[in-house]
Amino acid sequence: MQNETSDRPKRGRAIWLIAGLCLVVWQAGQAVMLGVLGLPGVYTIALPGGAGSGAGVGQAERVTVVPKDAYRKRVEPEAADKPLPKDGREPVPGVRPGAAPEPSLSLPPQAALKRWLRSQAQEFVGGVDSDGNILYRFDIRLEVPDDLRPKVVEVAYDYGAPSARPRSQASKTAQDGFLVKFGAQSCAGVLKVTVTFEDGRTQEVEADGCSLLK
Repeated sequence: MQNETSDRPKRGRAIWLIAGLCLVVWQAGQAVMLGVLGLPGVYTIALPGGAGSGAGVGQAERVTVVPKDAYRKRVEPEAADKPLPKDGREPVPGVRPGAAPEPSLSLPPQAALKRWLRSQAQEFVGGVDSDGNILYRFDIRLEVPDDLRPKVVEVAYDYGAPSARPRSQASKTAQDGFLVKFGAQSCAGVLKVTVTFEDGRTQEVEADGCSLLK
């Protein structure tokens, strides 16, 4: 009888210990599930006191549990924070890493544009103006070299003859040399040409429309 009485405190402590461990397992499982679901926050688990301390579950140490991906979510670097290549230069969109970017297009000089201009006149095929005057037809084109032609998107012409019909035209057709046709009573003393390239830049030149005739 005396032995059973002395064993009761031990049984009581064992029951408290088992209950505390069950609570720890339940709280840990809850924290892990919340962390897996990605819910923000910090989860605290109450641990029972050590053997012989007499501490209850609510008075024991506390262990903080953070969702396993919380650190990565909080400090995931933005694009600007990503490490640069070894050469220290920002990567260029559309350029393979390690490859040198293509050099920018060098615009042709005005003297070259003048050399590429061609003009031809034909009688009695330009129609007539509002006063009944017979107009010549002037064909104008720009013979761009093969290596540069794909980089030209448009060639615009302003034909300086007072009787020109129409006064200005533009062409995007490289196959025929960006050909345009004007009707006029005489050739233009001033022919203005504007060449637009694929990068948006332009190059302008003025030529004597009469001296171009062949």
